[in-house]
Order: sequence, then structure tokens, then C-alpha cells
Amino acid sequence: MKKLLVILLFSFVLVGISEEKGTQAKMDDKAKGILEAFLKATKMDKLKDIKSLEQKATINILKMNMTGNIETKLKGEKIYLFATIANTEEVTAFDGKVAWNENLSTGLRVVEGAEKLNLISTTLPYMFNPEKFYDEIVFEKEVQFAGKMCSQIKFTKKGMDPILNYYDTKTFLQVGESRVMPTPMGKIPVETIYSEYVEHEKGFLYPKSLLQKLMGMEMKAVMTEFKLNTEIDDKIFEKPAQ
Repeated sequence: MKKLLVILLFSFVLVGISEEKGTQAKMDDKAKGILEAFLKATKMDKLKDIKSLEQKATINILKMNMTGNIETKLKGEKIYLFATIANTEEVTAFDGKVAWNENLSTGLRVVEGAEKLNLISTTLPYMFNPEKFYDEIVFEKEVQFAGKMCSQIKFTKKGMDPILNYYDTKTFLQVGESRVMPTPMGKIPVETIYSEYVEHEKGFLYPKSLLQKLMGMEMKAVMTEFKLNTEIDDKIFEKPAQ
């Protein structure tokens, strides 16, 4: 169980930073307008030119008395994720070419397929320009999500399951997302809810709290650190020798 929780928590650490308009993916006008309104509401266009990003968060597995921490480092097309939950450690990273994972139960392994694509989608170039990663971005409908009326936008990419993002129809803030996470144990549906939007010292808004629901469990993460343009050694992204 601890192994499963560590893997899934990687899926939502960065999703508070989201979509920007573009021209490469097939994007309908409705979706484009909503994503532009999201950028305006959060002022996340201030982040377009950043070179690196670091985040830290605390984790609480509700009703299970399990706590931990997760750390994320991004630099260009590279990403490094380190999580600890109840004394279980796991690292997942992508160095721009090779994606890999290491933990006590499975050891060091190369990450490929949909699992790799999900990881790449959270790197800086594609967080701010998702149209360069996804094949299609479309508005589907207005729907109730987490107690709010939201616009549902679907992001599709060949080789991975679609991701559904939900944006408040009044504030245009992102309320959450639904996705199917590929793991070594199979595909697992995950729902994430974002809340407590706060203003960063650089002037943009981001969700401080995130609640993730899966397999009848709930996990809460609270951001404790959000740094921009820090010095990050490239070696941290590289797959260790066997």
C-alpha cells in the first residue's frame, strides 16, 4: 500500500501551474477562451520565462495515520520527484531522454510508455505550452465538480489516457482534474481537487492545498515551499548506474 501511495502522489504536485494558449494541438475556441481566462485570473503568464522551479509539500493520508513529504525540482525539460511516506522513499525523474524510478520494493527501473508520457507532461515547457505536447484540447461540457459548476476540458495524447481538467465557470480558477494514472500495478483512476489559492511573492496565484481521491482513500498535500529560478545540478536528473 505504501508503494502505491508514493507513485500516485507524483501525479498532482505541479498541476496548479497550467495551460497557456497555443497553435499546435487541435484546440477549439471554447477551450482556448477558458484557458486564457485561467491565465488571466491566476496571472501565471508571469512564469512563462522561468528557467527552474522547486516545490515542497507535506502529505497526509487521511484516516490512515500516514504522513510524509514530497519534493519536486524542474529545469527545462527535466524533472525530479522525491517522496517519503511512512519511512518509504521513492525517486522518479526524467533527464530529457530517459525516465526512471527507484524504490526499495522494485529497485531501479526505466520508466516507459504512458507512465513516461505522464511524467514528461509535467515538465516546464509543456506545463506552460500544453498544445506542444497534447494532440487535442477541447471543451466538453459544464458539469458539477467538487461542489462547483465547472467547464470540463479534455486533453488527449496518443499513448496515454485522456486528462480532464475542471475550471470554475465564475472565477476561472482550476478546481481540479481527473486522470487515469499508469503504474506498475495497473491503471488507477485518480481525482484531484485544488483549493486555498494564495498569491506568490512574484504576483501569481497557485493552490496551496490539494486533495487526491483514489481507491476509496483521500490524501491531502499542502505546499510549504515554492521557489523560482534556483540553481539545480543536472546530475540529480540522471539515472544512477546499476
